[in-house]
Amino acid sequence: MDRPCSIIVVLLLTGALISNTLQEKSLNVQLEPKQIQVCEGASVAINCTFQPSGMYKVRWYYSQTPILDCRSAYKIPEGQRFLREKNEDWSTLSITFIKANESGWYFCEVTQDIPTLIQSCSNGIQVIVDAPSTSTSTRNSTRTTESQNWTQIQTTGDLPTTCTPNVTTIPSTSSTFPPWWIWLALAVGCLVLLVLIVVIWIMSRIPKETIYENTKPMGSSYWRRNRTKMDICDVPASKKTDTIKPLRKYDTLSSNRIRRP
Repeated sequence: MDRPCSIIVVLLLTGALISNTLQEKSLNVQLEPKQIQVCEGASVAINCTFQPSGMYKVRWYYSQTPILDCRSAYKIPEGQRFLREKNEDWSTLSITFIKANESGWYFCEVTQDIPTLIQSCSNGIQVIVDAPSTSTSTRNSTRTTESQNWTQIQTTGDLPTTCTPNVTTIPSTSSTFPPWWIWLALAVGCLVLLVLIVVIWIMSRIPKETIYENTKPMGSSYWRRNRTKMDICDVPASKKTDTIKPLRKYDTLSSNRIRRP
Protein backbone atom coordinates (compact mmCIF):
# COMPACT_ATOMS: atom_id res chain seq x y z
CA MET A 1 0.00 0.00 0.00
CA ASP A 2 2.83 2.37 0.81
CA ARG A 3 4.64 1.57 -2.39
CA PRO A 4 1.82 2.68 -4.73
CA CYS A 5 1.44 5.90 -2.73
CA SER A 6 5.12 6.68 -2.99
CA ILE A 7 5.01 6.00 -6.70
CA ILE A 8 2.10 8.39 -7.10
CA VAL A 9 3.92 11.09 -5.13
CA VAL A 10 7.04 10.67 -7.24
CA LEU A 11 5.01 10.94 -10.42
CA LEU A 12 3.29 14.09 -9.20
CA LEU A 13 6.58 15.72 -8.28
CA THR A 14 8.08 14.75 -11.60
CA GLY A 15 5.11 16.18 -13.44
CA ALA A 16 5.34 19.42 -11.48
CA LEU A 17 9.03 19.77 -12.26
CA ILE A 18 8.42 19.07 -15.94
CA SER A 19 5.56 21.55 -15.99
CA ASN A 20 7.70 24.25 -14.36
CA THR A 21 10.49 23.58 -16.79
CA LEU A 22 8.15 23.87 -19.75
CA GLN A 23 6.62 27.06 -18.37
CA GLU A 24 10.05 28.61 -17.82
CA LYS A 25 11.05 27.75 -21.36
CA SER A 26 7.79 29.06 -22.78
CA LEU A 27 8.08 32.51 -21.06
CA ASN A 28 9.97 34.43 -23.71
CA VAL A 29 11.06 38.03 -23.03
CA GLN A 30 12.58 40.24 -25.73
CA LEU A 31 13.66 43.88 -25.97
CA GLU A 32 13.27 46.07 -29.06
CA PRO A 33 15.25 47.54 -30.73
CA LYS A 34 18.63 45.91 -30.17
CA GLN A 35 20.53 49.19 -30.04
CA ILE A 36 19.55 52.83 -29.65
CA GLN A 37 21.82 55.77 -30.37
CA VAL A 38 20.55 59.23 -29.47
CA CYS A 39 21.76 62.70 -28.61
CA GLU A 40 21.84 64.06 -25.11
CA GLY A 41 18.56 65.67 -24.08
CA ALA A 42 16.41 63.51 -26.34
CA SER A 43 13.71 61.01 -25.34
CA VAL A 44 14.18 57.23 -25.54
CA ALA A 45 11.50 54.50 -25.61
CA ILE A 46 12.47 50.85 -24.91
CA ASN A 47 9.90 48.14 -25.69
CA CYS A 48 9.76 44.85 -23.79
CA THR A 49 7.55 42.04 -25.16
CA PHE A 50 6.79 38.72 -23.48
CA GLN A 51 4.87 35.57 -24.37
CA PRO A 52 2.52 34.09 -23.34
CA SER A 53 0.50 37.06 -22.24
CA GLY A 54 -0.69 37.36 -18.67
CA MET A 55 -0.63 39.46 -15.53
CA TYR A 56 3.08 39.80 -14.84
CA LYS A 57 5.30 42.07 -12.81
CA VAL A 58 7.81 43.96 -14.94
CA ARG A 59 11.00 45.50 -13.56
CA TRP A 60 13.65 47.47 -15.42
CA TYR A 61 17.38 47.32 -14.73
CA TYR A 62 20.41 49.30 -15.85
CA SER A 63 24.09 48.40 -16.08
CA GLN A 64 27.17 49.95 -17.62
CA THR A 65 28.42 46.50 -18.68
CA PRO A 66 26.64 43.85 -20.80
CA ILE A 67 25.85 41.44 -17.94
CA LEU A 68 23.50 38.49 -18.36
CA ASP A 69 21.84 38.56 -14.93
CA CYS A 70 19.25 41.19 -14.05
CA ARG A 71 19.88 40.80 -10.32
CA SER A 72 23.42 42.13 -10.59
CA ALA A 73 22.23 45.27 -12.36
CA TYR A 74 20.87 48.49 -10.91
CA LYS A 75 17.09 48.68 -10.55
CA ILE A 76 15.63 51.76 -12.23
CA PRO A 77 13.32 53.68 -9.87
CA GLU A 78 9.84 54.67 -10.92
CA GLY A 79 8.78 58.25 -11.60
CA GLN A 80 10.82 61.36 -12.39
CA ARG A 81 12.15 61.00 -15.94
CA PHE A 82 11.47 57.25 -16.18
CA LEU A 83 7.89 56.61 -17.30
CA ARG A 84 6.38 53.15 -17.64
CA GLU A 85 3.44 51.65 -19.50
CA LYS A 86 2.33 48.03 -19.28
CA ASN A 87 -0.11 45.65 -20.91
CA GLU A 88 -0.66 41.89 -20.84
CA ASP A 89 2.07 41.17 -23.38
CA TRP A 90 4.27 44.27 -23.49
CA SER A 91 5.82 47.00 -21.36
CA THR A 92 7.52 50.27 -22.36
CA LEU A 93 10.15 52.31 -20.54
CA SER A 94 10.33 55.98 -21.63
CA ILE A 95 13.30 58.11 -20.60
CA THR A 96 12.93 61.86 -21.08
CA PHE A 97 15.88 64.24 -21.35
CA ILE A 98 18.40 61.42 -21.28
CA LYS A 99 21.91 62.28 -20.09
CA ALA A 100 25.29 61.26 -21.43
CA ASN A 101 26.17 59.33 -18.25
CA GLU A 102 23.07 57.15 -18.72
CA SER A 103 24.65 55.29 -21.62
CA GLY A 104 24.74 51.54 -21.04
CA TRP A 105 22.65 48.36 -21.14
CA TYR A 106 19.01 48.17 -20.11
CA PHE A 107 17.20 44.94 -19.12
CA CYS A 108 13.60 43.89 -18.62
CA GLU A 109 12.63 41.26 -16.01
CA VAL A 110 9.19 39.62 -16.06
CA THR A 111 7.93 37.85 -12.92
CA GLN A 112 4.97 35.48 -12.49
CA ASP A 113 3.82 34.79 -8.92
CA ILE A 114 0.79 32.54 -9.44
CA PRO A 115 0.49 29.59 -9.66
CA THR A 116 4.27 29.18 -9.48
CA LEU A 117 7.10 31.70 -9.23
CA ILE A 118 8.64 32.29 -12.64
CA GLN A 119 11.24 34.96 -13.41
CA SER A 120 12.72 35.64 -16.82
CA CYS A 121 15.32 38.28 -17.68
CA SER A 122 15.57 39.67 -21.17
CA ASN A 123 18.61 40.22 -23.26
CA GLY A 124 20.30 43.60 -22.83
CA ILE A 125 19.70 46.56 -25.11
CA GLN A 126 22.52 49.07 -25.55
CA VAL A 127 21.73 52.76 -25.39
CA ILE A 128 24.44 55.15 -26.60
CA VAL A 129 24.03 58.82 -25.69
CA ASP A 130 26.20 61.24 -27.65
CA ALA A 131 26.97 64.70 -26.34
CA PRO A 132 25.99 67.44 -28.83
CA SER A 133 28.72 69.34 -30.64
CA THR A 134 28.61 73.02 -29.72
CA SER A 135 31.23 74.17 -32.25
CA THR A 136 29.58 76.01 -35.10
CA SER A 137 31.25 77.83 -37.95
CA THR A 138 30.55 81.51 -38.43
CA ARG A 139 30.58 83.12 -41.85
CA ASN A 140 30.02 86.69 -43.10
CA SER A 141 30.02 88.02 -39.54
CA THR A 142 26.93 86.07 -38.47
CA ARG A 143 26.23 84.51 -35.13
CA THR A 144 24.20 81.36 -34.61
CA THR A 145 21.76 80.62 -31.83
CA GLU A 146 21.43 76.97 -30.85
CA SER A 147 18.02 75.62 -29.94
CA GLN A 148 17.56 72.80 -27.48
CA ASN A 149 15.70 70.53 -29.91
CA TRP A 150 18.53 68.31 -31.06
CA THR A 151 18.16 65.94 -33.97
CA GLN A 152 17.48 62.45 -32.66
CA ILE A 153 18.60 59.40 -34.63
CA GLN A 154 17.74 55.88 -33.48
CA THR A 155 19.40 52.92 -35.21
CA THR A 156 19.26 49.15 -34.80
CA GLY A 157 22.75 48.53 -36.16
CA ASP A 158 26.21 50.00 -35.82
CA LEU A 159 25.45 53.10 -37.87
CA PRO A 160 27.26 56.27 -36.76
CA THR A 161 25.24 59.04 -35.19
CA THR A 162 26.02 62.72 -35.39
CA CYS A 163 24.28 65.22 -33.14
CA THR A 164 23.51 68.21 -35.32
CA PRO A 165 21.87 71.11 -33.47
CA ASN A 166 19.10 73.06 -35.13
CA VAL A 167 20.57 76.50 -35.60
CA THR A 168 18.97 79.80 -36.45
CA THR A 169 21.18 82.28 -38.30
CA ILE A 170 20.76 85.88 -37.22
CA PRO A 171 22.54 88.75 -39.04
CA SER A 172 25.32 90.23 -37.00
CA THR A 173 24.72 93.64 -35.47
CA SER A 174 28.36 94.74 -35.60
CA SER A 175 29.42 98.37 -35.28
CA THR A 176 29.24 99.36 -38.95
CA PHE A 177 28.60 103.01 -39.74
CA PRO A 178 25.65 103.92 -41.99
CA PRO A 179 26.27 105.42 -45.44
CA TRP A 180 27.10 109.11 -45.82
CA TRP A 181 23.81 109.99 -47.52
CA ILE A 182 21.91 109.05 -44.36
CA TRP A 183 23.83 111.68 -42.40
CA LEU A 184 23.25 114.22 -45.19
CA ALA A 185 19.51 113.59 -45.24
CA LEU A 186 19.40 113.89 -41.46
CA ALA A 187 21.22 117.26 -41.56
CA VAL A 188 18.90 118.64 -44.28
CA GLY A 189 15.85 117.55 -42.33
CA CYS A 190 17.10 119.28 -39.19
CA LEU A 191 17.81 122.48 -41.16
CA VAL A 192 14.32 122.55 -42.70
CA LEU A 193 12.76 121.99 -39.30
CA LEU A 194 14.78 124.87 -37.83
CA VAL A 195 13.70 127.25 -40.64
CA LEU A 196 10.05 126.36 -40.11
CA ILE A 197 10.33 127.05 -36.41
CA VAL A 198 11.87 130.51 -37.06
CA VAL A 199 9.18 131.43 -39.63
CA ILE A 200 6.39 130.41 -37.29
CA TRP A 201 7.94 132.44 -34.47
CA ILE A 202 8.22 135.57 -36.68
CA MET A 203 4.64 135.26 -37.89
CA SER A 204 3.42 134.99 -34.34
CA ARG A 205 5.24 138.25 -33.41
CA ILE A 206 3.41 140.42 -36.05
CA PRO A 207 0.72 142.54 -34.28
CA LYS A 208 -2.83 142.19 -35.51
CA GLU A 209 -5.39 145.03 -35.94
CA THR A 210 -7.55 145.19 -32.88
CA ILE A 211 -11.28 145.39 -33.45
CA TYR A 212 -13.32 146.54 -30.50
CA GLU A 213 -16.90 145.52 -30.04
CA ASN A 214 -18.10 149.01 -28.97
CA THR A 215 -16.85 150.74 -32.14
CA LYS A 216 -19.80 152.44 -33.92
CA PRO A 217 -20.08 152.22 -37.69
CA MET A 218 -19.78 155.47 -39.69
CA GLY A 219 -23.18 156.90 -40.68
CA SER A 220 -24.28 158.37 -44.00
CA SER A 221 -24.17 161.94 -42.59
CA TYR A 222 -20.44 161.59 -42.12
CA TRP A 223 -19.99 160.78 -45.78
CA ARG A 224 -22.22 163.73 -46.81
CA ARG A 225 -20.14 166.19 -44.78
CA ASN A 226 -16.97 164.87 -46.31
CA ARG A 227 -18.54 165.14 -49.75
CA THR A 228 -19.47 168.81 -49.14
CA LYS A 229 -15.93 169.60 -48.05
CA MET A 230 -14.58 167.98 -51.16
CA ASP A 231 -16.95 170.04 -53.37
CA ILE A 232 -15.84 173.28 -51.73
CA CYS A 233 -12.22 172.35 -52.21
CA ASP A 234 -12.86 171.71 -55.91
CA VAL A 235 -14.28 175.26 -56.53
CA PRO A 236 -11.70 177.71 -58.08
CA ALA A 237 -10.21 180.36 -55.82
CA SER A 238 -11.55 183.30 -57.95
CA LYS A 239 -15.13 182.18 -57.47
CA LYS A 240 -14.60 181.72 -53.80
CA THR A 241 -13.56 185.43 -53.37
CA ASP A 242 -16.29 186.77 -55.67
CA THR A 243 -19.19 185.10 -54.06
CA ILE A 244 -18.39 186.22 -50.55
CA LYS A 245 -17.93 189.92 -49.72
CA PRO A 246 -17.30 191.57 -46.40
CA LEU A 247 -20.43 192.69 -44.60
CA ARG A 248 -21.02 196.20 -43.72
CA LYS A 249 -22.62 197.42 -40.59
CA TYR A 250 -26.20 197.58 -41.86
CA ASP A 251 -26.06 194.85 -44.46
CA THR A 252 -27.61 191.52 -43.99
CA LEU A 253 -26.39 188.16 -45.02
CA SER A 254 -29.19 187.76 -47.56
CA SER A 255 -28.35 191.01 -49.41
CA ASN A 256 -24.71 190.10 -49.65
CA ARG A 257 -25.30 186.84 -51.43
CA ILE A 258 -24.79 186.57 -55.16
CA ARG A 259 -27.09 184.26 -56.80
CA ARG A 260 -25.72 182.05 -59.43
CA PRO A 261 -27.48 181.92 -62.77
